[in-house]
Amino acid sequence: MWTKTSCLGLCLIILMLPLPAMAACEFGPLHLEPVGGQNRYDLFAPGPFSLITVFRVRSTIVGSGCEVEVILNLDGGEPALTGPEAQRLHFEWTGVKGYRQANSWKVILSELHPEALVQMRYGAGQWLPAGNYTGALSAHFNKPDVAAAYLLPPDSMEVNVWVPPVSKIQFYGLSQQHYDLDMGVLHSNKVINSAPKLWIQSNAAYRVVLKSQYQGRLRHQSDDSRWDIPYDTLFNNRTVDLRQSNAALSFLSASSGHSVPLQLTIGDTHNRPAGRYQDTLYISIEPLLSSPP
Repeated sequence: MWTKTSCLGLCLIILMLPLPAMAACEFGPLHLEPVGGQNRYDLFAPGPFSLITVFRVRSTIVGSGCEVEVILNLDGGEPALTGPEAQRLHFEWTGVKGYRQANSWKVILSELHPEALVQMRYGAGQWLPAGNYTGALSAHFNKPDVAAAYLLPPDSMEVNVWVPPVSKIQFYGLSQQHYDLDMGVLHSNKVINSAPKLWIQSNAAYRVVLKSQYQGRLRHQSDDSRWDIPYDTLFNNRTVDLRQSNAALSFLSASSGHSVPLQLTIGDTHNRPAGRYQDTLYISIEPLLSSPP
């Protein structure tokens, strides 16, 4: 009887010992912030990405072993910023921590690692009109009960990328910036179509400027202006007056790429001495828009 009573008392003591309490977790608000100030997308930049923007997401997390998953997305899951004429600047998510799922980035934050860096990488070769491209970047906890219990709303910020107006001109199918055109034997009214075509790209309205070393005249090898031979120039079938110091032609439409013919017509060669004649024609291009709004 004594043994049974002692055993019962011992069992009661064991049952009354408190269970170890689970560690309590505390979560602070989410914060999104940009890292670095680069936000220009260069249409002609080399490499796989023309722009990489970096953002930091962070929270205050207290409690050993406490962690929470955070989801970042743009405009609720869009893969691109939106710009002029509803054009879209596409990007991809990446980061040292986390993983991509659909059009979102997911990352685990913890007491030991309460922040993470996330990148939006914009692939090169996207042909876009000049202007601002925007989207709403947001971050929220992937546990609704955590957000509700601590009254933690999502954090958001506007992402802006500026695509500047850019223009480019080059000889079609050639890599060099200088071309020597052999016009052969000159005679009056000779039409020369053998000049290489030009290749133009511009994401805004643009201006082409032509400048002749001798104001639209071929100079004799003696460098005596009395023997100059005038010539006419057609650029994209438009007459260019090379007597001006800078002859400019404006084009009001952007172009992702098109070829432009260049035609020369030799003027009066009567009573001109034999010899070599030459001129240097400089051709440049510039967008009509030159600065962000």
